[in-house]
Amino acid sequence: KKKKRTKKEIYNRVEVDTNMEFEDIKELMVSEKTKLPEELNKKDFYYVNVILVIKNKLILMPYIYKKQKMNPNLSKKRFFVAQGVFEAELNEYLKRELGEDGYGGVEIRSTPKEKTIIIRAENPTNILGQNASRIQEISKVIQTRFKFSDDGVKVYVDKINAKGLSAISQAETLKNRLMAGEAVRRVVNGCLRTIMESGAKGCEIVISGKLRAQRAKAMKFREGYMIRTGYPTVQHVDKAIRHVKLRQGVLGVKVMIMLPYSLENPNVRVEPDRISVHPPKEDLSVPTMASTSK
Repeated sequence: KKKKRTKKEIYNRVEVDTNMEFEDIKELMVSEKTKLPEELNKKDFYYVNVILVIKNKLILMPYIYKKQKMNPNLSKKRFFVAQGVFEAELNEYLKRELGEDGYGGVEIRSTPKEKTIIIRAENPTNILGQNASRIQEISKVIQTRFKFSDDGVKVYVDKINAKGLSAISQAETLKNRLMAGEAVRRVVNGCLRTIMESGAKGCEIVISGKLRAQRAKAMKFREGYMIRTGYPTVQHVDKAIRHVKLRQGVLGVKVMIMLPYSLENPNVRVEPDRISVHPPKEDLSVPTMASTSK
């Protein structure tokens, strides 16, 4: 026999159409958080209403979560793993949400009290929206998803200084132009020219998939100087990968840019495998053995 429920219970279960794709979502809205009533015996539980705009219909999903505090006894290993997962998930969300607005990466600065998220983009005005409504919406989604406090996260938008030296920006440009039906060689050669004119040491673009015939292949386009091994690749090479969904299949786009400076410190412009030969100094008269003997 089934036991009768003697007290009110609440479950966080949301059923969504499994055929729905994330790319079909045109808009995502999150309501203000509300604390659950005390009669439900759910201490520190909150709920928000998530509204998805998909084509011509709206989907309302209530989401219930518990406000959690960071464990001060968390080991360093687990802390850095959690930090890496947070950065990867945040970058993936922003890439899907702001890809068409020239998304060029994200920078996270952490302090004991709050996290500061700086979004790099080509068109900051599009990301801010009217009266900063869109950036507030993105901030609310991040706050709800990662369970930050009200003042625990701040989101800012910054413009990319050199578009040609941003691998993410160039990969997004390639993706949009290929989806528009432009020829592969023309698009890639245009990107190579833009990158090299921006002051890059070298670059490489790889396009793989069904380009013309039914058989898949990979095309590599290179220009300038590129290093491939060792720790300097982490310091000086900016990389980005994107996937282009076309009728004939999926194309892979990989962009590698050899920067004239270090990613870790833009003021450093030293490359370990480059040897600079200084001009010889003025010839100073050196006394010979014959002159000393006299």
